Amino acid sequence: MPEWSWETTNTKLMSLAQEQPRVMVKNLLKSFLPEAVATVILRQAGLDPTSTGAQISKKAVVQLTNFLKGATLTVPELPSTDSGQITVGGVALTEVNPKTLESKVRPGLFFAGEILDLDGETGGYNIQAAFSTGYAAGQGAIA
Repeated sequence: MPEWSWETTNTKLMSLAQEQPRVMVKNLLKSFLPEAVATVILRQAGLDPTSTGAQISKKAVVQLTNFLKGATLTVPELPSTDSGQITVGGVALTEVNPKTLESKVRPGLFFAGEILDLDGETGGYNIQAAFSTGYAAGQGAIA
């Protein structure tokens, strides 16, 4: 939520907790983050992901806001390309515009990455295809 100030973030989190007192905090955060990410962030911030909106104190909301606005997350190590995996199959390339990756069947729907029936040898080719198709689909969607 980099576009929100600390105050806006804190106010939104507090409002969510008050408006939905019986909902678990990890589920309250679903509108901002995937549940698995929310669970990890809550634990990293020192909060119980299963606590409810009614159980989370103002101090805990401040603690969460501080974490969300100030935490630096790092990836300790990337797996080697030897352990890479790909999927095979997906949306046929004949069903998408090759320049924009827009569906020919359902206009306004764009595809990228491994959802497409596009695969190559391991060693970075599939990652490059994911980046390239993601860029093309993004550009097509905003055109």
